Amino acid sequence: MKKALIFTFAIIILLFSCKKSSITEHFANPDDSLHLLVPLYSFPTDNGGQYWKSVGQAANSVPIAIVWGLSDTSDQGIYKQWLPVLRQGKYAKLYAYVATTDGQRPIDSVKARVRYYATNFDIDGIFFDEVNSSESKIAYYKALVQYAKSFEVVKKVILNSSYCPAWFADSTGADIVLIFENYAKYWDEFDKAEYSNLSPERKAVIISEVRTRSRMFDLINDCVRNNIGYVYITNTDYDKLPTYWDDLVQAVKLVNQRQ
Repeated sequence: MKKALIFTFAIIILLFSCKKSSITEHFANPDDSLHLLVPLYSFPTDNGGQYWKSVGQAANSVPIAIVWGLSDTSDQGIYKQWLPVLRQGKYAKLYAYVATTDGQRPIDSVKARVRYYATNFDIDGIFFDEVNSSESKIAYYKALVQYAKSFEVVKKVILNSSYCPAWFADSTGADIVLIFENYAKYWDEFDKAEYSNLSPERKAVIISEVRTRSRMFDLINDCVRNNIGYVYITNTDYDKLPTYWDDLVQAVKLVNQRQ
């Protein structure tokens, strides 16, 4: 794995106020970049709109795939008003959230939700949640991926299928698969090597209950070592941003600053 310049202790303190961790890893392929995958499930005006503003601003420094969605279509006007706040980030990509209920939601209902987002909003892709990766559901998800991509605005499709078999992404035609969404205490036992044949831009992880910045830095390095291209690390719920949000953004930025 290609190493960046090792930061001195003084620089680590200056950038992070952290004595134990630094960002030293880069991807094996210099054409790859590390992206944030942010489940932005807050209402646009929560916290005075600061969560959405912070994510939009951060997307001027690092690439961010932003997952958002309406719980009530009556809020459509508010979301249309606020989505440009996210778009102010030149590296922002917007993914509309669509639940599949473990593959039990009628496919026509799922397609209707995809169509609603694709025809009413400025989006870049679809994020299918609650994905069942069993073989019996392959045809279901393959059809949904194909349908989503039939809309010109949908450039990529993400499937949230934590712990799915490695072959699942290719079987469905999905661009990105969220292969791990779980607490940090389960990360070390997660078999990352199973997904080694998937390129970084096709793998995503969300690691929660990460209490300290030091642990967050360690996990960023570990994700890069395992060629995972999309990450999100948090110590709070998805309707808020982690308390170390600025440090998380800076860590991703440093990974992408190759020497």
